Amino acid sequence: MAMVIDKMTDNKGNSKKAGMEIRCDCDSVIIEFSKPPIVSLYCHCQDCRDLTKAAFYSGVAFETTQMSITRGEDCINKYEFKKHQLKRHFCRNCGNFLYAINRLGIITTSAYNFSDKSNDNINPNCHLFYGERVIDMSDNLIKYDKGTPTLKS
Repeated sequence: MAMVIDKMTDNKGNSKKAGMEIRCDCDSVIIEFSKPPIVSLYCHCQDCRDLTKAAFYSGVAFETTQMSITRGEDCINKYEFKKHQLKRHFCRNCGNFLYAINRLGIITTSAYNFSDKSNDNINPNCHLFYGERVIDMSDNLIKYDKGTPTLKS
């Protein structure tokens, strides 16, 4: 597993905050999110397919105000994809993808970075840009042709 994103707990396993955290493999970087994500989704847009080299992206989105870097800000490098209007941030020591900031100013990270796959906060609850899909998905999730009411396209 490349990274751990999990609920923050004290030494007795009790939840300390409503948020979650990301750690890279080498533990140089820790990023905390103060609240649950605004949406967990499958994205079918061309940009996500180009950037992930996959048929769709399983992502989790946060507002920038929900994120704080608690360790290793100086260890974070970024690469800007001008064509895709996206900035990817990764650990300069171990190379782990940490998060991206899209053209809307929304922070996204991969849902597969969560250590607790049963966490309801990361279970996708919709499909974005389903009109651009390359494969059909047979689930009961809401399928938006473009963005969602909260994440305008």
